[in-house]
Amino acid sequence: RRPSLRSLRQQEAAARGSLFLAQRERLPVPAVSGGLQNTNDVAGTSTFVGVSVPLPLFDRGQGAIATANAQINLATLAVTAEEATVRAEIVRSANLLTKRRDALAFLEKSVVERSASLRQMAEAAYREGSSDILDLLDVLRKLKDVQVAHVLQLESTKLAEEALISAAALDESPTPQP
Repeated sequence: RRPSLRSLRQQEAAARGSLFLAQRERLPVPAVSGGLQNTNDVAGTSTFVGVSVPLPLFDRGQGAIATANAQINLATLAVTAEEATVRAEIVRSANLLTKRRDALAFLEKSVVERSASLRQMAEAAYREGSSDILDLLDVLRKLKDVQVAHVLQLESTKLAEEALISAAALDESPTPQP
């Protein structure tokens, strides 16, 4: 579905078509000619018919065929290079997504799940008088920082998912092949 790959494959198909055309143009094409010729001196009209066939003694179309083969090789290499680039981008995006999901799971498991109990402990310590208001505010500020870090990690995970979807061209609508 990736437009760059689609374009390169169409160029490769066009190069294969040019090879077929070069092979066909290599063959001699007979030409038939005919007509009338008027003469003024004798006051007569003569008719002529002719057939000519070019003889490929020196030019057998090797240049056009070699050019077409080179274009096919170039197009094939371009398709192969683009496919390798796409595969590498997909693998890189998939690895990044895996790492971001692992980091998100670790953050949720080790920090976010414990934040509610930490808040309750800080509030209970403040109510019992074992800590002052500044300690409670500090804990609440840290819990907000943890929530912000969690949201940022969620965002980076979603961006990694979007990068993978884009790299695999799954966001492109399939176009019908003619």
